[in-house]
Amino acid sequence: MQVAVDLSAEGSHGRRGSARPVPAVPTAPTVPTGTARYVAGRRTAAIIELYSRLWQALEELAVAFGRFGPADPEVERRLLVLRLELVVLLDTFESARCRSQLNPEQRAELHGTVQRQLEALSVQPEAGGGPALARPQNELLDAVLKLL
Repeated sequence: MQVAVDLSAEGSHGRRGSARPVPAVPTAPTVPTGTARYVAGRRTAAIIELYSRLWQALEELAVAFGRFGPADPEVERRLLVLRLELVVLLDTFESARCRSQLNPEQRAELHGTVQRQLEALSVQPEAGGGPALARPQNELLDAVLKLL
């Protein structure tokens, strides 16, 4: 609650300069104390959702790899699309909106995790195949567990 001080010549009891609480008109809505926790919880949920979607995309890629092999055009297309999505996601972390919603440490953590995913996918599928896709999935799981 905001309190204004009446410094008028007559004050509350006729005394000059007396301070008495006067209800002030709020200039902005007050934020309940639980709101910060609510926003942080929503942000954590959004990050977990992002990591879950990346994990699912890696899982689908691993299934396609196991089913069709590394030289299949479908596997190559899925791998290319996922790499492109990760590059776009990395660029998003530098946007003004992202900078306003995440502090530098949160952005750096997200950027690092996504960058490592992109680096893991830069390995040719023939070199590691399905097991090579399990490593970035495990890292995503570790990142989610760290948030909880």
